[in-house]
Amino acid sequence: LSPIREDERDSPGDDVASLIAGISDVDEGSLAGIAVVEAEQANGAWQVSVTGGEQWMDVAGVCPTSATLLASTPPGQNRVRFVPGLNYNGNASVTFVPWDLTSGQQSGTMGVNILNFDPVTGAFGTNTSTATVTVEPVNDSPVLTNGSQLHPMLEDTPDDGSSVASIVNGSYLDIDAGSEVGVAVVGVDNR
Repeated sequence: LSPIREDERDSPGDDVASLIAGISDVDEGSLAGIAVVEAEQANGAWQVSVTGGEQWMDVAGVCPTSATLLASTPPGQNRVRFVPGLNYNGNASVTFVPWDLTSGQQSGTMGVNILNFDPVTGAFGTNTSTATVTVEPVNDSPVLTNGSQLHPMLEDTPDDGSSVASIVNGSYLDIDAGSEVGVAVVGVDNR
């Protein structure tokens, strides 16, 4: 699947036609689609669209007894995407089986028990495929959580000032692992 960026909420997703590359059916001329049977939800939500990405539906609780169906035609109309949880980066996967569109349901139908169909002559294949999306990290801005104070100085007395570490001690938060601590001086009061 096409990679997305951390916190991306409006990706266009991927066309189902790109997911079924390599799926074949011995029934010549049959149409193709997928039945989503597993969607990793721990770090975000999987969504499907049958409107070319204009409207999206959450895919939750899918399994072989409650699958979501998506056709590959017309091109670009049926899409799948992952919406990551806040600040999540890493991988997420969705698992599906092939569907030849002969089951009588429309694309976008949810809650289909594919185990009710004959595994040899039925509309659904038995071999699963897994597609994985990579959620790429982005730099998150650090936050000063509490006010910072400079140490007191006496007038007309030389002073070495305050170190950055002492200024931000206990009040600096950056969720990005391994980030360095620093500040930008954006104003000075010379009174």
